[in-house]
Amino acid sequence: MAAHQPNVTQPSARAPVREEAPRAKIEPGTQVGHYEVIRLLGMGGMGEVHLARDVRLGRLVALKFIYSTSLEATRLVLIEARATAKCTHENIVVIHDIAEHHGLPYLVLEYLEGSSLGKLARQGRLQLARLISIMTAVVRALDHAHAAGIVHRDLKPDNIFVTSSGVVKVLDFGIAKLRGAPGEGPPSPELALGNLAGDETRMTLSSNGPIGTRPYMSPEQWTGVDVDHRTDIWAVGVILFRLISGELPFAHGDPRVLLYAVMSPDPVRSVAEVVPDVDPRVAAVIDYCLRKPKEERFPTAGALADALESLLPGRGAAAGDDRCPYPGLQAFQETDAERFFGRADQVVRVVDRLTTQPLVAVVGPSGAGKSSFIRAGVIPALKRDAAWETFVLRPGRSPLLALAALISPQVTHGDDVQPIAYRLFQEPGYLGHLLRRRAAARSSQILLYVDQFEELYTLVGDPQERAAFVTCLRAAADDPSSPIRVVLSLRSDFLDRAAEDRAFMASLTAGMHYLMPLGNEGLWHALVRPAEQAGHAFESPELVGAMLGEMANASNALPLLQFTAARMWDARDRANRMLTAASYHAMGGIAGALAVHADAVIAELSPMRRPLVQAVLQRLVTAEGTRAIVDLDELCRLAADPADVLGLIDQLVAARLLVSKSDDRGAGATVEIVHESLISAWPQLRQWTDASREEAAFLVQIRQAAQQWEARGCPDGLLWRGDAAGEARRFAVRLGNTLATRERRFLDAVIANAVRSGRIRRLAVAGTMILLAVIAVSAGIAVLWVRGAEQRALRQADEASTARHDLAAQLKLVQDKEAQRLAAQQTAEAADKDAQLSRTELEDAHQKLELAYQQVKQTNDQVKQTNEQLQHALDEARVANTKAQAAYDDEHKRNQALLKQRSKIATELR
Repeated sequence: MAAHQPNVTQPSARAPVREEAPRAKIEPGTQVGHYEVIRLLGMGGMGEVHLARDVRLGRLVALKFIYSTSLEATRLVLIEARATAKCTHENIVVIHDIAEHHGLPYLVLEYLEGSSLGKLARQGRLQLARLISIMTAVVRALDHAHAAGIVHRDLKPDNIFVTSSGVVKVLDFGIAKLRGAPGEGPPSPELALGNLAGDETRMTLSSNGPIGTRPYMSPEQWTGVDVDHRTDIWAVGVILFRLISGELPFAHGDPRVLLYAVMSPDPVRSVAEVVPDVDPRVAAVIDYCLRKPKEERFPTAGALADALESLLPGRGAAAGDDRCPYPGLQAFQETDAERFFGRADQVVRVVDRLTTQPLVAVVGPSGAGKSSFIRAGVIPALKRDAAWETFVLRPGRSPLLALAALISPQVTHGDDVQPIAYRLFQEPGYLGHLLRRRAAARSSQILLYVDQFEELYTLVGDPQERAAFVTCLRAAADDPSSPIRVVLSLRSDFLDRAAEDRAFMASLTAGMHYLMPLGNEGLWHALVRPAEQAGHAFESPELVGAMLGEMANASNALPLLQFTAARMWDARDRANRMLTAASYHAMGGIAGALAVHADAVIAELSPMRRPLVQAVLQRLVTAEGTRAIVDLDELCRLAADPADVLGLIDQLVAARLLVSKSDDRGAGATVEIVHESLISAWPQLRQWTDASREEAAFLVQIRQAAQQWEARGCPDGLLWRGDAAGEARRFAVRLGNTLATRERRFLDAVIANAVRSGRIRRLAVAGTMILLAVIAVSAGIAVLWVRGAEQRALRQADEASTARHDLAAQLKLVQDKEAQRLAAQQTAEAADKDAQLSRTELEDAHQKLELAYQQVKQTNDQVKQTNEQLQHALDEARVANTKAQAAYDDEHKRNQALLKQRSKIATELR
């Protein structure tokens, strides 16, 4: 891509000169103020242009250094450039700053990438529609400059720049003339001819001589007097003459011949003499521009722009036509192309994009007019230049079926589209195959336009169907050399949803065209030009300004403006063919027009029908606040008598609040809100939708779930359960019989499955209760066994205690007897004689003592055994206690769990 280059050359030989100071050498990396030079873009005799970086603001700019030996010339350039910097327009190059670098003046311009109109023309003859579109943007820029008192004076193809994105920019206003500026006067003949040598790009710059590029200079420029805005109109005529015919109006090989040809009283030859088959209307406009007396040319650039715009195909005059030129809330259609204004440059960009890009996505906010732009702008423009056949569809809730129905009658002549939809699902390349075969059979190109592409994400719940649909589109638009083109219109807030398919997102972003909402100027054309074309006018410019001012911050300005204008058209002053301020104020301005109209429609309904209209409109808005496409059959179930719903929908369609559509066979009727602006601008509808947002969300969920359930063969595994089933049961009561057949079947299956699950749960509860009873009995037995063990252990402890007391008594008895033995022994020693006598008694006593000792020993063993038994009983009691406590804890937990489950089941059964 090339940046715009200077078109300045040496000054006149007779111009006041100054001794030229040494020029500062501008090299890459040179710091010029707060700009860093990157590289040279171009140069000429009077200057050079460098690409630079604004280190403060972090942007690329073009630095245009002016070389001149004429102090007066430099002064005029700087004065007029400062004035031009105040003239801001989307089609005029921006001058950011004016300064000097080491005594060298320079301009700071916006940096543009693209090609000049001259370069584009040298690459090949431009199509007439594109040329007129470019020149219309140029003339609109000139009209804006003229209103600021600025005349360009050097308009030529090399000063008209078309950026890479298709934006038209007029360059080199830096040598423009301020209307009424001093310093110009008639030059001497020598001066006028002093710089005529060379090609057409050379330009004379002098305060005392003509200024401009010779082949494009008007007669008054050659004389140096009375130069005004009509000088630029002459240059437009020369540019059109040259780019249409390939020749200039005058031979310019000999500078003197050129001068005298321009200054002679003979009229300029008509372009029709060079190109006999040129459109007579085009030739008439060019001839009108090239009238030598400037008073006979177009009076203003605005008048010339209107004339050029009317030359576009489909812009024929319609004065006296009483059809409303505004579509209201409905999109423009292809038949409305002659009434579609404000997007000519954008249309050219998209048409050019389609020459090399097989898939183009027109992305923009809601209300920007994407559908109108494609239907009334792009499609007619394509058909003007070649044989095109267009297919238009919206995804809806079944995009593959919609695609199959679209191509089936035209391509396969089949009646049942289900097999085609299934084949598209299995073979995404089948769509491209069919369309290419049709294009070859008809020797034409095919445009497939998918409108409202966001419906793929708001209405289609199955990700596999979404993936299959976008794969079909991508496969159809896989080759720039193919005769197939795919165009999508997509709301910008849904752009990130397309990223679920990375390959499709890559194709989409490669061909994305962002459609900004119309600016103030575009809205002006969209508002004023259709009325003018129909031979009408607005009452005053102040009225138009007030309407545009009210739309300054509106996100959906275009449809609201069109709707208001349509209402004003209905109430126009027919005698004076005028749209009046009184009708505008009577409807409450733009903001109130839509709400007033909708409220008036509702007010006309009987009180019995108002709840019905509320129910209908609630179902036409999704949970995300967008339009929903709803089957007419589903809406008919909102009333006991379907005729009531049909009559209501017909009434709302006639009032332009709803739109109803059916397929080519007259079946499958659907209903939707006419435009999303109705959702945001009508307070009553917002109130209704806010109140039913939960119900709307449920409807979306059940539609998606039912569609997936039916597509998978109605398996029980996809039915809602638990809380979702309970919610379905509640909504089933609220919605009654207002659901579609598929959704009703799904809801019935969910409820039936919930009932079966409830029975199973009740049986489970009964079994659980029986099990709990068994466990309770077992636990009771265990408790009794534990208690018996505890009592046995206590009895054994008591017996052991009694045995210990008996043992103590026996020990005491033994001790007493031992004392008696000792006393007896002492007595025996004292009395030997008595000892012999009592020996027998002693032996008896000894035997008794031995027996007692054995008894004591036996008693000790019994006590020891009793202690061991007691310890073992205590250990068994502890173990039994532990087991009993664990069994009790487990049983308590089971009881608590069963109680919770029983409570939950009871709640669900209620």
